[in-house]
Amino acid sequence: MPGLIQNRTDHEPTSLNTMVFADLVSQRPTDRALRILDLGTVRQSTIDFFSDYHCHILVTGLCDDYVPGEGLGKQTLKQCQQLIKQDISRHSNNHYDLILFWDLLNYLDKDHVPLLVAPLLPVLTSATRCHSFLYTTANRPSRPGGFEIVSREQMILVPGTTEQNHSKSITQTTLGKFLPHYKTLRTVLMRNGTQELAFEVQN
Repeated sequence: MPGLIQNRTDHEPTSLNTMVFADLVSQRPTDRALRILDLGTVRQSTIDFFSDYHCHILVTGLCDDYVPGEGLGKQTLKQCQQLIKQDISRHSNNHYDLILFWDLLNYLDKDHVPLLVAPLLPVLTSATRCHSFLYTTANRPSRPGGFEIVSREQMILVPGTTEQNHSKSITQTTLGKFLPHYKTLRTVLMRNGTQELAFEVQN
């Protein structure tokens, strides 16, 4: 069943059936290298998974820089923007095909979402696909988790901390208000309240 959650406890790794991610990967271009922007942590499973594809991946480590109660500072976002500019300058293809947000959007105030997306706008086109996990429940770990890719259809969510926060859930409606030309492409709601989402945002 799509989105099945297996062996779930509050602080243990959780198995996710990632059908939306599988769809996005299957739509990769065949005439050139796949360009990927990973806003999460450097993980060997991500490197190993995409090593089977003809691709180029930039990992920014933004999730590592998140500070509970403070979010992402302007300096951190500027550094991310500089990384992206340097990466783009090395390649003739000046946009990304796939941007992996992981669960980072859940940890940003709605006013901070545009600040995160601003450095991404120059590298977004109608061909860019974005992938994210949204938490629809009020309680969640106080910092972003890590995602181990097992296969196209399965990931393991490792909570970033055992500390829980109570906060409002970010929704597709919120994203639509603050992201230019936002469009949901596909979404699957899992049994534990996690929503796997594919969307596009255009400059």
